[in-house]
Amino acid sequence: MFSKLSVKGLQPNFQIYTTIINALCKEGLVGEAFEAFRKMEEDGYSPDEWSYNVIIRGFLQHKDASRAVQLIGEMRDRGFFADAHTKALMVDLLSNDENLENSSNHLLFFHVFH
Repeated sequence: MFSKLSVKGLQPNFQIYTTIINALCKEGLVGEAFEAFRKMEEDGYSPDEWSYNVIIRGFLQHKDASRAVQLIGEMRDRGFFADAHTKALMVDLLSNDENLENSSNHLLFFHVFH
């Protein structure tokens, strides 16, 4: 997708990247969204709190707690925090978890609420 834009001489900016990431997540294409997230960084746009929350929500909505944990840790290392919507998705994921012993979900809880 991004290579087609480059061929036409167009370069997405930070807002375009985040909008694309959000749209891909909503369509269930979280793997592609994650690729776009990393491509955004490669192109010199550092993720901010908003873009992190968008991609983390995508992983949470598709029950990928391990990727969410990874990104929440990265987000916190950069000084950003989960927003209210991301926290609500986490609580929902944890409350519907039949196996509360899952270490990924414990890490998720720890990273966001501590």
